[in-house]
Amino acid sequence: MIQNTVDRIRDAALDLFTEKGYGASMKEIAKAAGITAPAIYVHYSSKEELFLHVVDYAIDQYSKHLSDTINQLEDVYNEQQLFTFVKLRILCLKKNGKLHKFLMGISLFPFEPCKEEIVVKLRKGSYMNITKFNRMYHDLVDKKQIKPIGIELFVRSLLTLVNGIVFDALAFQYHLNEEMLNILWSQYWEGIQER
Repeated sequence: MIQNTVDRIRDAALDLFTEKGYGASMKEIAKAAGITAPAIYVHYSSKEELFLHVVDYAIDQYSKHLSDTINQLEDVYNEQQLFTFVKLRILCLKKNGKLHKFLMGISLFPFEPCKEEIVVKLRKGSYMNITKFNRMYHDLVDKKQIKPIGIELFVRSLLTLVNGIVFDALAFQYHLNEEMLNILWSQYWEGIQER
């Protein structure tokens, strides 16, 4: 029962923090969770503690989804596998749009009093799957399919492509079609491939 209440509070806080930023009140969160305002303080001593709990949850979910996406690929990496990764990530992020909007919001406009902590958490979350990306990167470089640009730049460019496409689609409410995705991918691949 307690975990169910904590989950309801977290989910309500995620919705409201996504919609209103840190301006969402504890009273609004409690109401959305179906509990009284004082009851929320049984689980969280402050709004900041709840906010950071939601940040941890969102980053954990993002990292888990990223890991699940990578695990769907074969262990042999090539352009098609990388493009499949991009398409799977886009589908996953669109399916979890609220989570992605929250993470984009705190990335672009972190709550000032805990800005440093949020940045550290976001960086840590970004690098949780670095071993898998490392293998992918070295496999592609060894096969001379991509330029040896370094693992960090490879990961950053790949995730920036995916996050940018999803952010653009969510922000401007358009349907990302296969033709547009193919064009964006070919431009990206052109830039990183070995010649």
